[in-house]
Amino acid sequence: MLICLANDIAMAALEKFLVAGDSFVRRLQSHQNRFNGTTLSVRGRVVDMKGYSGKGVRDVRLYLQNMSQSVYSVICLSVGGNDLCCASRTPAHVVSDLLSLAQELVSAGSVQVIICQLLHRASTSHFEGLSLAEYNDRVDRVNFLLQQNCVGPVKFRQHHRSVLGCNRLDGDGVHLNISGMNGFRHSVIAALSSGA
Repeated sequence: MLICLANDIAMAALEKFLVAGDSFVRRLQSHQNRFNGTTLSVRGRVVDMKGYSGKGVRDVRLYLQNMSQSVYSVICLSVGGNDLCCASRTPAHVVSDLLSLAQELVSAGSVQVIICQLLHRASTSHFEGLSLAEYNDRVDRVNFLLQQNCVGPVKFRQHHRSVLGCNRLDGDGVHLNISGMNGFRHSVIAALSSGA
């Protein structure tokens, strides 16, 4: 019993969390500071957040490769929607890039990588050769493929309904409003907690 307790204490001391991705992560960090007055934490540990507006999976991969060689217990990725804005980037390409990035992070020492569900949009801004219906169909395809192909230390995170739907979107039709961001925050915390 004492050995198990010592192992639990040692693991808790090593826990480090990262949320990385596009503008959703950057906005989550701002939302957390604005409405909670503190940095996001899970199990008493500060969660590092790296959000890059307008960026895709390959961009986030480069940013993460250039970070210090921190090894995280759990990494939550929220990225891929910007990739789908371009008709030449198929859902299969985006899923392949996400799974490759996740495997790289696991190989570098992270215990678990959680890939978050992509969200529908209500605006065609930034689209290249796509209609809104086509974009949202592509989002559904990515989510389906991720759900089917995330295994072992790479997990797929389906968001709670408090994050989903047009009534959760901000006026730009892309990002989340305050209600949606509250749901996104809770979803990310739950993902990191379940992975730890």
